[in-house]
Amino acid sequence: MSHSVLVTVVDPAAGFSASFDVVPGETVLAAALRAAIDIPYSCRSGTCRTCISRVIGGHIEHDPDYADELFIDDDEVAAGYRLLCSSLAHAESVIDIG
Repeated sequence: MSHSVLVTVVDPAAGFSASFDVVPGETVLAAALRAAIDIPYSCRSGTCRTCISRVIGGHIEHDPDYADELFIDDDEVAAGYRLLCSSLAHAESVIDIG
């Protein structure tokens, strides 16, 4: 049985922090919007890069069904960056959206 995981988004420069639950199969962006948390986004398909954010703790990965189609470089992914519109939370995580 799968359970939701807690994700916290932070923007240290703006003094912003908010937490919300992400259910299995739900993107981080969809969960944030469901929780009425305002985070940057535009296209919802991994092409505009507006939602690019850095995972600073936990485990967030791109949906494997779409990972090859996203506009993000391998070195960005290796540095912890993810496109939240196409990312799934696998464990409690913290994401810098600033």
